[in-house]
Amino acid sequence: MSVMSAAGIPPSTKVYNILIVGGSKAGVTLAMELERLTAHLPVRITILEKREAYFHTVGALRAVVQKNVARKLWIPYDNLFKNNGRYGHTVIQGVLTRVFPFHVEYATIEAPVNFLPFDYLVLATGSTYPDPAKMNSFTAAQGIEISLLYYQSIREAARVLLIGGGPVGVELAGEIATEYPEKRVILVHNQSKLFLDDYKDSFRDRAREELEALGVQVILNEKVILPEEKGLEPGYGTRILRTASGRAIESDLQFCCTGISVDTHFMQSLADNLVQIVDPNTNHLRVRLTLQLRDPRFPHIFAIGDVNDHPCFKLAVHAAAQARVTARNLKHLIEHDVSHQRRDLARMAPLRLEEYRDKANLMTVSIGRHRGVTQSRFGLVFGNWYSRIFKPTKATVVDTRWKDLHAAKDAANWLSEDN
Repeated sequence: MSVMSAAGIPPSTKVYNILIVGGSKAGVTLAMELERLTAHLPVRITILEKREAYFHTVGALRAVVQKNVARKLWIPYDNLFKNNGRYGHTVIQGVLTRVFPFHVEYATIEAPVNFLPFDYLVLATGSTYPDPAKMNSFTAAQGIEISLLYYQSIREAARVLLIGGGPVGVELAGEIATEYPEKRVILVHNQSKLFLDDYKDSFRDRAREELEALGVQVILNEKVILPEEKGLEPGYGTRILRTASGRAIESDLQFCCTGISVDTHFMQSLADNLVQIVDPNTNHLRVRLTLQLRDPRFPHIFAIGDVNDHPCFKLAVHAAAQARVTARNLKHLIEHDVSHQRRDLARMAPLRLEEYRDKANLMTVSIGRHRGVTQSRFGLVFGNWYSRIFKPTKATVVDTRWKDLHAAKDAANWLSEDN
């Protein structure tokens, strides 16, 4: 008679623990692709995520001008895995604190130190950005409250100042100007054109034209001197900020649309010398084109999405594509080693893994509900007609994401009204 564990696993079977840290676009895409590719393998997938639910950032800026959107952006992880299988795929809420060669430490409200072992680790911790573009709250209730606070502040403000003319600043300006055409919306950017110079001038010029058509005042070549007090919290009230040239700008509400950053402090426990792992200037994790850490001591640790130093633009489309490449590489590694039923890093060295080489960038920025600008992979620039015909509405995108994560159609009510 064969002996089986309580989970129905033969005791001699080596179960490969794949730990994914981060449950946003990159992490969730990886988990779902891994579940599909490794259904025949002894694999246990665990996601460690700081938030209690998936936050769909694509609608974050729409949520501060339309009250009913915020609740739809938080999607429960309950049904993420189609088949948890006998190996028990799961999502755990916690904050990563330290990484070691074969386990991590994380903190929860209940316990400051917890442990998770892994055979393969994928860091998909993303980046941080000022609210409301990327919600930094850990619970849906807190996140919704923040969105509604900004919503109310925008309603009450007559003059709104946006500092930074990148994708977030441009999109937020468009959202506010579309919803409230009577308000004065001012966008200040410290370069001669909007966005970075990686994009064609015609793309950057077209975005400015679309904003100005909505009545947005675009001020270029000016750097706003931010106040010493922390942040630009809504509710502060009317204030005058000055630019480096001395220009005074008065507004009732201010948004800082700059300041994207990457936090990789948790890697300090992995090695004494972090130069091969963390870029000291940007804090990005150094990776090979295979998305493994560049340090040869850790071929079983990958980093995908915003947190790595891959030269591609930090866009969601690249994060998802990197996740799919990593899923195929992990499948290849496990299939190669599964017959040995043991962890052996030396066996990984001669294996040829797939490299991630991004294609030319497709960039689309929404400017309100009816406008937008797109630069195709071939360098062609399109305006509003492309957005209207080919780009799905944000409502459609949000609804599709609920379906992608296998959440019930009416599951937006999972957060009770009194929470």
